[in-house]
Amino acid sequence: MGFDFSLVDVFTDRPFGGNRLAVFPDATGIADATMQQLAWEFNFSETTFVLPPSDPSCTCRSGSSPRARNCRSPVIPPLAPPPSWPA
Repeated sequence: MGFDFSLVDVFTDRPFGGNRLAVFPDATGIADATMQQLAWEFNFSETTFVLPPSDPSCTCRSGSSPRARNCRSPVIPPLAPPPSWPA
């Protein structure tokens, strides 16, 4: 099993200075339980999975946007804002 993902820092202006976030740019076909397991494996406050729009006729060019699903690790640091806020 293999999935493409990126590790990014959010809420910062320098590398390695913000909140860590794992982003799966194409989560098509990843089961809900697997998404949660991946989030637990990274152990970040949140992991984002990008899915295509629910309406297949929608495209980024038409002004619609993909859907995103966020999964949290079992232990969430206190007062941690959701990393997806800047998106």
